[in-house]
Amino acid sequence: MKEKIEIPRIKTIEAIDHFKVVCAFNTGDYRSIDFKKIFQLWDERAEKYPLELKNTTIFRTVEVVNHTLTWNAIKRNIQLSNGLSFEVSYDIDPIVLFENSIHEKAII
Repeated sequence: MKEKIEIPRIKTIEAIDHFKVVCAFNTGDYRSIDFKKIFQLWDERAEKYPLELKNTTIFRTVEVVNHTLTWNAIKRNIQLSNGLSFEVSYDIDPIVLFENSIHEKAII
């Protein structure tokens, strides 16, 4: 029998400590995401991300929406190829978050 492979998705935020977020994933894992390390990686790669994320007050507004981390306090405009545009809250792909996290034995 084949083992079912689950795409990692976030179920809940368990703890936030400065720029570290511990989440429960649908894989059954509790994983710690250190955003200081992610910011450093993004800076090294010259990846664009909203600098507001580095503001502790705004960072702490994070919540789980559609199984990933979302910041409703940070908005961005999306423009479709047909010319329509709309505003969305900033989020990060849950696979990226899973790949940039470490297994957490216990919640902080």
